[in-house]
Amino acid sequence: YAVKAVSSTGVVGADYSASATATPIPKTVTGLKAVSGGYDQINLSWTRDTPADVATTYTVYRATVYTGPYTQVGTTMDASYSDETDEKNTVVTGKTYYYKVRVQVNNTLSPALSAYVAGKALPVAPESLSASAYSINQIQLKWSAAEGASGYALYRATSLNGTYALIASTSNLECLNGSLGSTTTYFYKIK
Repeated sequence: YAVKAVSSTGVVGADYSASATATPIPKTVTGLKAVSGGYDQINLSWTRDTPADVATTYTVYRATVYTGPYTQVGTTMDASYSDETDEKNTVVTGKTYYYKVRVQVNNTLSPALSAYVAGKALPVAPESLSASAYSINQIQLKWSAAEGASGYALYRATSLNGTYALIASTSNLECLNGSLGSTTTYFYKIK
């Protein structure tokens, strides 16, 4: 920036003042969201308020209680970050974590951390659920293991969009569902 003097009659001076430079202070990160990325992973995203060609770094902080203390878990140049278990960081499935993000644009930090958001890593649903007739009133259910799962909950309904009721909890990868009506079609889900 530079300034020229202007008289009360509108005459502009010939010389500029000494120049000065300034960088605007970046806005605090907004739109922070956290969703489970599966077993031992929480995916974060937020609103990017700077153009893509502006050098922007985001620092992600995490705490185990919303009041903190918050410690740095990573940095990224994208408006997203995956917090997951690795050699220096642990994310425990089922445990709630709290996150805040701070932006730095062209070496200038935002004045504050974002508002916090809570996230929890959850096991992914088992895949390959299959159901086959075992006898006239029994159905055998089988599925593949879900990473990190220690047990499974089976639900049954009598219509695809019906109300699913819990019928069994097991740590096995199969279950025999008995005492069924021989002319009724059953629908199953697993968690």
